[in-house]
Amino acid sequence: MKRFGTMITLSSMLAISALLPACSNNAPSNEASKSSSASTGSSESSATATASNASSETAPTGLPAKFDPPVEMSYVSYQFATLKYDKGDDVNNNNWTRMLKDEYGIVAKNVWEVPYAQYPQKTDLMIASGDIPDFFLASPTQLKQLYEADMIEDLTDVYNKYAPELVRKVQDAAGEYPRKAATIDGKLMGIPFTGVLRESVNGLWVRMDWIKKLGLPEPKTLEDFLTIADAFANKDPDGNNKKDTIGLGLDKDLAMTAPFMNMLHAYKSIWTKDADGKLVYSSTQPAMKEALVKLHDLYAKGILDKEFVVKDVTKLFEDVTANKVGMFYSAGTAGAYPLQGSKDNDPNVEWKMFPLPAYDDEPGKFQTELDIFHGFWVVKKGFKHPEALLRIQEQWLANFYFNNSDETHQKFVSNADNDTIWMESPAKLYMPTRNRDFYLLVNDVLSGKADKSTVPPGVRDILGMIEKYKAGDNQFWGQNLIYGEGGSMGVADHYINENLYVQNEFIAAPLQVMVDKGVNLTKLELDAFTKIITGNEPIESFDKFVTNWKKQGGDDVTKAINEWYTANQ
Repeated sequence: MKRFGTMITLSSMLAISALLPACSNNAPSNEASKSSSASTGSSESSATATASNASSETAPTGLPAKFDPPVEMSYVSYQFATLKYDKGDDVNNNNWTRMLKDEYGIVAKNVWEVPYAQYPQKTDLMIASGDIPDFFLASPTQLKQLYEADMIEDLTDVYNKYAPELVRKVQDAAGEYPRKAATIDGKLMGIPFTGVLRESVNGLWVRMDWIKKLGLPEPKTLEDFLTIADAFANKDPDGNNKKDTIGLGLDKDLAMTAPFMNMLHAYKSIWTKDADGKLVYSSTQPAMKEALVKLHDLYAKGILDKEFVVKDVTKLFEDVTANKVGMFYSAGTAGAYPLQGSKDNDPNVEWKMFPLPAYDDEPGKFQTELDIFHGFWVVKKGFKHPEALLRIQEQWLANFYFNNSDETHQKFVSNADNDTIWMESPAKLYMPTRNRDFYLLVNDVLSGKADKSTVPPGVRDILGMIEKYKAGDNQFWGQNLIYGEGGSMGVADHYINENLYVQNEFIAAPLQVMVDKGVNLTKLELDAFTKIITGNEPIESFDKFVTNWKKQGGDDVTKAINEWYTANQ
């Protein structure tokens, strides 16, 4: 139901973000391709100094150094609009495919490649036909379908025997949930395409030049937050003698309300455990009622945009770029988008990201979904060498993330003529804390704890951009806002280190009852919450919403989800 809807939304956002210079907290972005192969953080910098060959040395002995005779693997894939091949290259003949063939005896044969938006439908049709390639990326729903149709390999023993150290490192960094979600009836049926949600916390972005102008405190407590929001909306912080500024930005789908609710220990549209260990729907819990009361108070005081009910996130970001918004929630990489646009429009603006202000003695925890990017890498039933997929994934990690060589970076990640080389790999996994790790390395160099020559090429690229910003080039202001001293990734680092997350405990493909009831229940929730926030319905209507939610299918969904939960513990 909602959880799945959220997953799709996040996956889409991740895909989009992969194309934008550090616009999101997410997967390797174009910024990443311009500025990095990665590292796992300062504490591991020496380990990451090794290039791809070193990773092979740590692989379990069962995985052959090179397949001889070569293994041919068919696959299907999606592409992003920015993908471009070097002259004479194509999807089946490029730096990645040549390396895999020459060094590891793996011949990757692409059957078809489509734009990302077309991939889900195309793979649905492919699965329905019964003709699937040797490996491909499957959605959670497709994984379940493929398993039930006995079309894919059980990878349990393959992973245990062959998974290289780098693959294990990244899978472990993603936590227990992705592999748990890939496990059906005790069998590992896919390798999770790990995502970057945990470093993507939607912190509180605040106009610091308005804070200073109005003599306000930084937002450490709920009271601070409310004082700032009211002043931003009602004390003319931009000095144009008009009441045209927004205290806290919001969108019509209420996606931006989740961090506010999290601050109050309420969680939006996920499944959490109650005191008895049963899963309950978070939006129907008592804490949500209090969160809606406070959001209504903000709306009634003119702190929220009166027109938020007709604005999606894109429209909200347009208001941010136009410098009409004082605070909004977004990931750390918002420093590049939309905030670089804010700076471009007014060189005097200053923004800073903060953790959730304190509501009480308990720190605010961000709700988080299953940390995967689109789905799971699956292998066709009967394919003789499923372990070859692990070698492809290992090489992606070695060359994109765990590399200190400029030559490797320019050959497999980006060079002066092509910053999308990294997209050409047949399979990828995302390091869950890549941007946070870059932040740590950048600040090690800035503070004198490390020498610039010892960090990966991507980190050196970022340091170069920060140097240009400090020399007066504002086009790199956003990079400094993300990775520089006091940068937004420091907030992500805090949440990662303290493990301040509340996990959506439902991590499987949507159950049939969720498919049947989900659309109506999601609409019921959005309508009820919006009416309460805007005052079109009194807060007492929250109890009516809960009753209706249960009657209109919520009880059935809850029963089914708890049966799933019991069976999968």
